[in-house]
Amino acid sequence: MCNPMINEERQGWNADWVKTYKDEYGYDVEAAKKLLADAGYSASKPLETNLHIIELGQYPGMPDMIESIGNYWRNVGVKVNLVNMDSTQRAALSRQVKFSNDWLIDQTSTAQYTGTFSRFISQKRNPPRGGKSPELDRLFFQVQRELDPAKQDQIWRQIGDWIYKDHSVLNLFWVPVEVTLNQIGRAHV
Repeated sequence: MCNPMINEERQGWNADWVKTYKDEYGYDVEAAKKLLADAGYSASKPLETNLHIIELGQYPGMPDMIESIGNYWRNVGVKVNLVNMDSTQRAALSRQVKFSNDWLIDQTSTAQYTGTFSRFISQKRNPPRGGKSPELDRLFFQVQRELDPAKQDQIWRQIGDWIYKDHSVLNLFWVPVEVTLNQIGRAHV
């Protein structure tokens, strides 16, 4: 998933993430192959996963980007099955917890608070979603109660550091939502 909830426009941004990104998230074919070999995978017994191709209204290049990610994984020895299905079918199968080894690379332009809650905070729902970190839950509910923007920023930084170091999200791109208004008289169309 790409995560615009952590970007330079949001509270808690840590400029060190830019400096450490290559070491933390960089593409290293040989290191990836070694990790797979250490986990018991090989050319005759590859790691296999499913990668869903989705469309995003705010990013028309998304299917191409997803296929590129699949090729990165193939280059290190992962067997990638591209899955193309409509969102209604995907949602129904997801509610029935029918996916067990699937990647859905998506994006949200939602508010930082809402996006963090829906993706990382422990929740009891079907299908299960969110994180499983009591520390992250504690920080999230702490920022929820904090009214001082400076203190919020410090808490968001801790949340962002946790998400960054956990590798549960890849910051692939940041596409801000664009809105166009045409004012006609007193109305906006």
